[in-house]
Amino acid sequence: MNAFITGMGWLTAAGSGRGRGMGRFFSAPEGNVMVPSRKDVFRNRDERFGRMDPFSKVGLAAIAMALEDAGIAGDPWRNRTVGITASTQRGCLGTDVNFFQTVLADDGQWPSPHLFTYTLASCFLGETALRFGLTGPSYILHEEKTFSLAGVRAALLELTDKDAHVMIAGACDLPLPRELLSDLDEYCPGPAGAAFIVVESTPGPESEVYAPIHEKSGAIFVNEAQVRSLDELIIRSQLSDNRLLITDKLE
Repeated sequence: MNAFITGMGWLTAAGSGRGRGMGRFFSAPEGNVMVPSRKDVFRNRDERFGRMDPFSKVGLAAIAMALEDAGIAGDPWRNRTVGITASTQRGCLGTDVNFFQTVLADDGQWPSPHLFTYTLASCFLGETALRFGLTGPSYILHEEKTFSLAGVRAALLELTDKDAHVMIAGACDLPLPRELLSDLDEYCPGPAGAAFIVVESTPGPESEVYAPIHEKSGAIFVNEAQVRSLDELIIRSQLSDNRLLITDKLE
């Protein structure tokens, strides 16, 4: 089945971005990611964003930019089931460590209920669904590598099975907390941050397509060329957009 990439957004150690209108190619180097503020993501007041953990803020911010890039961030999603699939290597380990430290303090008398709320890697999917009214399947997949294509494969399967009309697919990872590094013989952090694409089975009347995408025997193809990672997928999709190439050359 052919589907179509109609939006993309990211927040990495290199900064934030989206495919259209910014003239910037995607990059996901190793390093720390600047955790966004509410004003970086939403124009209006949001009572919950400030209480979220860094992992959830980064993931939600990247999805919000992907939806804005697709031109559908403000839509009520009339009669369109939209889901989210994401892969992660490290999940919300930083939040888990911070919560456990509150359990150890004072003999476990005052564990933080606030931190406990975000000790599941899938929490930011629920936060995203609440803000944008998404009603499709949403789940996290654990992978051995950062920025893998597991979320994209799962999204294409959901579209093929008609469990959703639109899928948001990508990955989210932050560096491991320092408390865990001493126990590792070898530390290979890989890229950090979050990146998501919007994939539609049938593009809406307002949609602008970056590139067709399909899966065959577990392999992912964009414009009939196989891609092996999420960052390669995004860059190849950007290369399909002549406007970005023109903007990049002008700069």
